[in-house]
Amino acid sequence: MPLKKSGKKIREDEKNNPSSILMGMTGMGCDSDRVLILSSEDYSAYSRYIGMIKQHPLMEVGAVKSFVIDLSDESQFLPLTLSSLARYINEKTKIDKEST
Repeated sequence: MPLKKSGKKIREDEKNNPSSILMGMTGMGCDSDRVLILSSEDYSAYSRYIGMIKQHPLMEVGAVKSFVIDLSDESQFLPLTLSSLARYINEKTKIDKEST
C-alpha cells in the first residue's frame, strides 16, 4: 500500500483506538526512514506496543531502535515541553514579518 494511503489508514486507526503516540514521521537519518515517538507508562507497556507495531499489516519494520527516557528523572537538562517551541515560532514569525 502506498505511503499516503497507509498514513491515512493509520490516522483512522488512531481515531478509533487512541494510543500514546506523540508523533510518527517519515524522514532520513540514523540509518532509518521513519520515527515514532510515544509515551509509555513503563517498559512493559512500551514493549507490548512495539510488538503490536511489528505485527501491524501496514508497517514494514526492519529494525526497531529504542531510546528510553525517564521523564520523572530530575537530572533531565531540558524536559519535554511545547512552550519553548511555541515561543520560538512566535519569535520567528515576528522576525519574518518585520523583514518583509
